[in-house]
This record gives sequence, C-alpha cells and structure tokens, in this order.
Amino acid sequence: MSDLPKLKKKLDTVFSRYIRQRDTADGYCVCISCGKCVPADECDAGHFMGRRYLATRYDEQNVNGQCRYCNR
Repeated sequence: MSDLPKLKKKLDTVFSRYIRQRDTADGYCVCISCGKCVPADECDAGHFMGRRYLATRYDEQNVNGQCRYCNR
C-alpha cells in the first residue's frame, strides 16, 4: 500500500473520532437523521455528501453523528 492510502485511512479514523466526540454529550449521541439517542460507542460519523467526494470528505459541516442504522 502506498503512503497516500495509508495517510487517508489514518485521517479518516482521526476525523471520525473527532466528529463522534464533538456530537456526543453525557456519553450519548443524537442521530442527525432520525433523532434517536444512542450510546457514543454506537454512533458513526455520517457523511451527507459521500466520502468519495474529497472536497467535502473532511468538511465538518458535511459530517455529523449518526446512528449505525441510518448510516449503513
């Protein structure tokens, strides 16, 4: 694997952790899509515009805490 894919994967992990932490209060996250309150460890960082679009992949306004059901 070349350096760029490794770096992108590492940044994805760090950015996802940041988003989930940003959108968590008292150990829970409210899903941006359905409003369900889920434990922080069951929360994903859901992208409005898919991750394939590099211009918005790491844009904080494009990514929010989302329950796994809605994200997947």
